[in-house]
Amino acid sequence: MGSESAVALPRTLAWQLYREHGGTGFEVERRGARRGGGFMVQTVTSNTPAEKAGLRWGDEIVEVNGQSVLHLSDAAMRLLLRGKVCTKLTVGVKRNGLARVQRITASRVLIRTP
Repeated sequence: MGSESAVALPRTLAWQLYREHGGTGFEVERRGARRGGGFMVQTVTSNTPAEKAGLRWGDEIVEVNGQSVLHLSDAAMRLLLRGKVCTKLTVGVKRNGLARVQRITASRVLIRTP
């Protein structure tokens, strides 16, 4: 049996996988309409690793795990932010319009999207 075939997931399992992922509890939106800018933190959920690590509304994320995000698509950014539960995520943020990049690290936990 050397060949493998793709197996379709049952609709309920696929939906569950879409709604549950490893994350740190914040959402971002691209700063400006075009690529080339960072991603602004729009929400930080209470009692999540992101909040506990010090991430704030309005922070501009310019890197994830040491990789610049300035030219990433929104979809590519979401893939970088999500990951396996119990893994670390480090974001480089600019705060209050300052040029200095501050690095914030948080552990991913199971996130359930309503």
